[in-house]
Amino acid sequence: MSNGLSYPRSMVVQTTRSKSGLPVLSLLVTPDVRTPFKIAASAPMLPATEVPAFDQVTQGAPSLGDDAAGLAVEPAKLVGAYAASLAYPAAAAAADQPFTDDAFASKIKAAAKTQADQLASVGTFTEQHVAKDVAGGLRLAGDRGALAFAVMERKDTVLNKTSGAINVSEPFKVLTGLSSVKAEATLDTLEFVVFVIPQSGQSQVVAAQEHLVAASGT
Repeated sequence: MSNGLSYPRSMVVQTTRSKSGLPVLSLLVTPDVRTPFKIAASAPMLPATEVPAFDQVTQGAPSLGDDAAGLAVEPAKLVGAYAASLAYPAAAAAADQPFTDDAFASKIKAAAKTQADQLASVGTFTEQHVAKDVAGGLRLAGDRGALAFAVMERKDTVLNKTSGAINVSEPFKVLTGLSSVKAEATLDTLEFVVFVIPQSGQSQVVAAQEHLVAASGT
């Protein structure tokens, strides 16, 4: 839990999914002493990742804060750079990207290419990722940096380049009631990503997940 007596306050909790056994990281926050803690962001951990230790619970850990004091990169800039790196078609990779490669990014990029390839004969596919919010986090023990929870928005867009209709996926049908589109289809997804930001060097994504939240088509 964040240290000190002031509010808002935050807490990082690790739980385990009952079916898969995957460990899940959650950020709980409360604005004042009268309000119960609520989950601000949550994501399952990625394979072969770990979170360095926090200070003792009895002592509490400093909150992430809004600046990059003691961190290799400002959290908001990190999330912006990470979101931009996931775009499809891919932009030129930065020579000094502030994060390492990870399983979530690899999965997102591979899925985008697969979808684009499948639609190539009937339409075009683009995917944009935008940093939405740094929900918060806590500083790690000693000089190990911080754990930061972030939220991104993804928009997938399919443009029909034929005179016919394009069949759509089952999730798209559920959200829109449409079984095909003649001009354009868009899907909006929230992406929850948890970073370990060191004092120096590249940050690492240790947990991530995505939730399709909206879709539309014409």
